[in-house]
Amino acid sequence: MNVEISGLALTLFDGQVESTQSMIRILGLSATLPNYLDVAAFLHVNPYIGLFFFDSRFRPVPLGQTFVGIKTTNKIQQIHDMEEVCYSKVLQQIKAGHQVMVFVHARNATVRTAFGLIEIAKNRGEIGFFQPDQGSDYGQCEKQVKQKKHIL
Repeated sequence: MNVEISGLALTLFDGQVESTQSMIRILGLSATLPNYLDVAAFLHVNPYIGLFFFDSRFRPVPLGQTFVGIKTTNKIQQIHDMEEVCYSKVLQQIKAGHQVMVFVHARNATVRTAFGLIEIAKNRGEIGFFQPDQGSDYGQCEKQVKQKKHIL
């Protein structure tokens, strides 16, 4: 395959459909994947019969993409610079009243990036921009969430 897929969360279900008793495989990708044909080839899926994909036409709100170049060759400095730029872009969108979703390239970068952005917000005294509005029913909702043992 032309691209590494280790950072993607793959969900795979193998089983039988009761009405037909035929074997099926359903694969759901949790990220927008421009090379879905490579993934299909890797999984030996016939692209004309067994491959279904949903591109940007199926999104109720289109995704925006921002590409940023980081010039330093020092790996630690690269991570720091990317977090700074990411934070700046996220805060800009939040202040404009938009919701923001940050995609990262690897699963282990998710938590690291989130904590990095939180740390920057705390250090700059801007954490309030990232806290939810506490409307009249906030306390009741918070109590219900704390009572749940498992949240899916």
